[in-house]
Amino acid sequence: VMAADPKPDSIILWTRVIGSGNDTIAQVNVASPDVMVQLELAASSAFDELLMAPIVISAQAKYDNTIRHKLMGLSSATTYYYRFRAGTGLSRVGRFKTAPAANAAVDALNFAFIACQDWSVNHWVGMSALAKQNLDFLVHLGDYIYEAAGDSYQTEKVETTHDALKIPSQTLKPNSTSAKIAVTVEDYRYLYKKYRSDLRLQELHARYALIAIWDDH
Repeated sequence: VMAADPKPDSIILWTRVIGSGNDTIAQVNVASPDVMVQLELAASSAFDELLMAPIVISAQAKYDNTIRHKLMGLSSATTYYYRFRAGTGLSRVGRFKTAPAANAAVDALNFAFIACQDWSVNHWVGMSALAKQNLDFLVHLGDYIYEAAGDSYQTEKVETTHDALKIPSQTLKPNSTSAKIAVTVEDYRYLYKKYRSDLRLQELHARYALIAIWDDH
């Protein structure tokens, strides 16, 4: 689950539906069925009382059974909890805080930023420390993914818990004899699914709303 782009009265929520026992990184099967999903919103993680009737959304196979839904009509500077339900399956609980009202007097905001989260090189263990903080939101300064695998700058092998990337199209990077680079929709879907398979990144997304800033990736 993931929350992003917090405004005083809205948020964007994301999830992806995966069949029980299925490979979470596998190539999308366009012949698989669309899945009807219910989005639930509550004021506490116990979900003892929903704040509105569940919202029914279709996770369409042509979009790799993903959902990106803008939820509106929220209160400013308020913490909410959300989850998704599909059949007997239930997602983990996510939380987010809406932005302050446009005219509100704000003494302080607590936030952190991350950047350059290369799958193979950088120190992902820092995400576990961030997830334990009390932040209002998280800023990502760019390079959420890297489109290359096996490039010259990816040889430090800092993140030892990650296996090697295998970009589906196996397209060689220009002027390289070994590095592969994403060029197709399926390549990019693979990279996002692979990156989001990391449990530390999942925990960070479930804990804070993300404000993303574009870099060149």
